[in-house]
Amino acid sequence: MWLYARLQRPIVINLFSLLIRKKNLFRFTLSFESLRVKSTFYFNFGYLVFILSAISIFNSNCSLNPNNEKSIASDATVSASEILSVSITQMKDLNSFYFKSSGSISASETLLLTQIQGAIIKPDYMNLEINGSYASGLVFKTRLISNNGESFILNPLNKKWEAVSENFNPTGFFAPHQGIAKIMTGLYDIRLSTENSSRNYYHLHGNIDSSSLNDLLGEIPTQSQIKVSLSIGKNNKLLYHAKLNGKFIGSKPATDLFIDISKHNQPVNIETPIIE
Repeated sequence: MWLYARLQRPIVINLFSLLIRKKNLFRFTLSFESLRVKSTFYFNFGYLVFILSAISIFNSNCSLNPNNEKSIASDATVSASEILSVSITQMKDLNSFYFKSSGSISASETLLLTQIQGAIIKPDYMNLEINGSYASGLVFKTRLISNNGESFILNPLNKKWEAVSENFNPTGFFAPHQGIAKIMTGLYDIRLSTENSSRNYYHLHGNIDSSSLNDLLGEIPTQSQIKVSLSIGKNNKLLYHAKLNGKFIGSKPATDLFIDISKHNQPVNIETPIIE
């Protein structure tokens, strides 16, 4: 058993090395008492007056409601570049957030990463859960913690924490806060979506070069255009969701990669694992 653990340790560290390289239009109530109708003509006339009155009130509410005018004006006058610029500043000022990426990323010819999620604190704290699979179909789940220059990885075979070499600092290769900033600053051909309008989010679309993803995904197939969609909060201008469409696996066509950002600047419990 000791020999088996020793043999598996390089595989775990190599796995970590490969990994590191690589967000009712209106409502009204009319109360009236029933009228005693003596003739059919009188009833029909009263009914017509009621319908015309209701239509008049509806049109008045829709056209004079200041909240409607304010909402329409704010969305119509703001530009995509202005929204993005403010959001970039807001995201750079964050000290912590919760990061989640979903979608297949190739770490090597035999290793596929399917999900990475966890807490991020600037400048160098990460507490991540990593899911993936080998070419053989074997799936794995591990954890990575990095803090103050020290990094630890959970051996998926024996479920024990192991220290990573001091010469190998994961925050120098995988830095979500820097990676997200580069996605936003590298965005071009930016446009504000009107088709998917939302009360809570601005939806921006654009493109980035593959080099803009180096800090987030490591090395991916070189390509000049990766499609990006961003969901930015209307109230706080923070990024909540990103969708990327491009070639993240060399031998396969373009696929979608989803990134979710949550718990902006919420307290994070910093953990340091115990090495047995």
